[in-house]
Amino acid sequence: MANNSALLEQILANTYTTSDAYKRLLVLEDVLQHTLFEKGGGTTTREQHLYSQYQSPAERAAAEAVAAWGTQLFDAFNKENLNADIQALKNSIEELPRMVVYAPVIFEAKHIEEIGSWCRKNIDSRILLDLRIDPQATGGCMFVWHDTLHDFSLRYFLKKRDSEFRKIIADHSVASSTSAAGAAAQ
Repeated sequence: MANNSALLEQILANTYTTSDAYKRLLVLEDVLQHTLFEKGGGTTTREQHLYSQYQSPAERAAAEAVAAWGTQLFDAFNKENLNADIQALKNSIEELPRMVVYAPVIFEAKHIEEIGSWCRKNIDSRILLDLRIDPQATGGCMFVWHDTLHDFSLRYFLKKRDSEFRKIIADHSVASSTSAAGAAAQ
């Protein structure tokens, strides 16, 4: 196999989340097994198999990402090394730095790429995001980096200033009661 690190860098070029990394490796492995072990497998049937087997929008996105890795990556594998090298790539992915991001929504692919690119530029060039949906992160997000939770949700900031909000509400209630009593007296 070609240099595992070079293959991993090629995969990371368009892969920003742990779930995408594992999903795409499964697609790669499936295509390689078809190409290497079934009769008629080869370069032309590789793309045919890739696009014929993965039809749903999510599967299609994974297939297109794998196809973008190019023939050089596919050609790095052969019958003798396929299983060991795929496992080595999975192990390498396990060792990458990971940031868990809690958000109240599912991000679109373009937003995942923007966030992932920013994280790679500013935090770690090989970081993978572990995206999780958490409705309590409304109005922001939370993330875990190096075992520390960073909470930037609206809930956190409201809780942090709870006494101030209670005073504002109490003052507003008193003001409303006074003006209502004055209006009733007229």
